[in-house]
Amino acid sequence: MEKKIILKRVFHRGRWRILISFDYDQGLSVLIRQVENSRYSNTYKSWYVDDDEAVLKQVFAIFRDKAEIDISYLAKEPVKSVETGLYYDKVTKEFLLPWSVLTVDSMSDYFSSRDVEVIVTRTAPTDALKSARKELGEEIRSHR
Repeated sequence: MEKKIILKRVFHRGRWRILISFDYDQGLSVLIRQVENSRYSNTYKSWYVDDDEAVLKQVFAIFRDKAEIDISYLAKEPVKSVETGLYYDKVTKEFLLPWSVLTVDSMSDYFSSRDVEVIVTRTAPTDALKSARKELGEEIRSHR
């Protein structure tokens, strides 16, 4: 399978959405229109659907034999913004709604059992981040 679609969570038009990105392909463009309430975003130059489990299952069912589906951006651990209370990924500059590890593992098992290739990327804190956390913790404890 040479075709690839990437799923990302974005806050668009006042709601959380699943962005469905792929290089232009007429076949994939026809398929995306089969997904319930799919719309094209000029802002993101990609298709999007509501962030809903049923719709996500529909996306997987429609694209399972047609393209590789990259869900790694759905499984990323975002950073919670103190100002807004929302999660913000500084790398991709997007607000995200995190899924628990259990949810990601369950979905991965579900789709893998149905011969859908699942790619999950998990990130671990760097040594620099661990060190900064330790220093900050010690600084906070020393001011008691």
